[in-house]
Amino acid sequence: MGFHLGSLIRLGLSISENIRAQQEIERARALEAQAKSEALAQSQRYQAETASFKRSVYEQKIARESVAVECPNCGSTNTRIRLGSAGCCAYCGTAIRVSTQGIAYVASPLDRTQAQAAEDIKQKSGQENDERKD
Repeated sequence: MGFHLGSLIRLGLSISENIRAQQEIERARALEAQAKSEALAQSQRYQAETASFKRSVYEQKIARESVAVECPNCGSTNTRIRLGSAGCCAYCGTAIRVSTQGIAYVASPLDRTQAQAAEDIKQKSGQENDERKD
């Protein structure tokens, strides 16, 4: 009887050790999953911050290279156009050319076509970006 009791005790200890080992494995897996989740979240934050920084730098560059113009046709001042290029009035759609010195005037027919093409590209680009966000 003593022999059987000793065997049962050893068997019970072995089972207990296996259970503890399995629990350790599960804890390690949970910690690994948590670490992966935290790393993914950190990576996503970094990507968002990088994108925000790049957008900010781009917007600052645009602000330095463009001027708010008064439309020669309607007088609206809600339009920014890069120096040395053409754009369209945000209010009435008049094509406006801005000299490299920042002087705005009604654009020529060729400038009008280029400005309207640029506006179309800008709008399509904005729509594509909006669709990607959805």
